Amino acid sequence: MDSRVFLSLGSNLGDRKKNLQRACLELKKYLIIEEVSGIYQTEPLHFTKQNPFYNCGLQAGCSLEPLKLLDKAKDIEKRMGRIESIRYGPRVIDIDIIFWAKQGKFISIKNDNLIVPHPMWDKRKFVIKTMMELNTEKWINAYIEENNIDISKLNQEIIYVSDLNI
Repeated sequence: MDSRVFLSLGSNLGDRKKNLQRACLELKKYLIIEEVSGIYQTEPLHFTKQNPFYNCGLQAGCSLEPLKLLDKAKDIEKRMGRIESIRYGPRVIDIDIIFWAKQGKFISIKNDNLIVPHPMWDKRKFVIKTMMELNTEKWINAYIEENNIDISKLNQEIIYVSDLNI
């Protein structure tokens, strides 16, 4: 595997933990999952009149091209019952590509369908927390310092729930 991908998964409908587990099992068909963060409960952002989310992050080896992985992730979301509704609304599963590393270096991707690093990662405390449990801490800390990001100003409560056993 010459690429490593870092994904953020979230669910706030049904059995949230089972949804995260099922999404990981589905992703295993296309990826070699190396590490999974803990599960954290987070309050919804933007559209707040909905149930809290369970979120986790995962690190995986990947031989797919980024757009092909995005297609696979969207297909998994659809098969698990995700229905397009209001932006930031409730969902059975959400799978976002946060970072992509190729030959050990984090890369940027920007086209009409995919932007990596994810354009909102540094504004979501749960993404920062889960990604730092993976192998991104050095890179994230450097980015935060270079861009003068004050994580304490991200007023998002995140509560550890459990590990994700997959």
